Amino acid sequence: TGNTAYEISSLSFGYDQSNITSTDVAEILTALCIDNHWSALGRIASRVGIGVVDLKSFFNNAAARRHIAAHQASADIETTDLINYGYGVVGLAMAFDLLISRALRIILDANREYLTQKKKISGNHISIRFLTYDGKKWWRETVDDKTRALKRDDDIIKIKADCIVRARLNGQAVVLKGDKGFPEEWFTPDID
Repeated sequence: TGNTAYEISSLSFGYDQSNITSTDVAEILTALCIDNHWSALGRIASRVGIGVVDLKSFFNNAAARRHIAAHQASADIETTDLINYGYGVVGLAMAFDLLISRALRIILDANREYLTQKKKISGNHISIRFLTYDGKKWWRETVDDKTRALKRDDDIIKIKADCIVRARLNGQAVVLKGDKGFPEEWFTPDID
């Protein structure tokens, strides 16, 4: 068994190709009853502070640039494109993870409306607790679009642990933002 090759199950999504497409992303989210998939991804990315206007176009453009860079030695990709690509990828990955994690939680809860596809998940169904550093001393905990801090602490380990407990109790995700306001970590405690 030490030399056994690993395979991705044919029951998984995107197993049959090297790179997934925006259509594959949409099919995955559709299978998990995510309503208006690309719009839901964009709403979440925007809420966490990643302002990519159209994530589907971003994904398609990034995939095309990556393909060119991978297959043309003379490809010239601008540094700013690479930096923006990093921001967009974080927003897309986070939004995707938060949506599919919410779907998993609902599946684990055996929600009949969801399992019979009478109820779908949208980007607005994802509640987020934010931990944001003020750049000086304090970490502030807020929920969704509220600006007033529910808690604040100078000890990130303590406030993060307490925030994750509160998020788990309320079915929320947790996004940690550094002093520049960019998401650095995220957690989905209701499935962990």
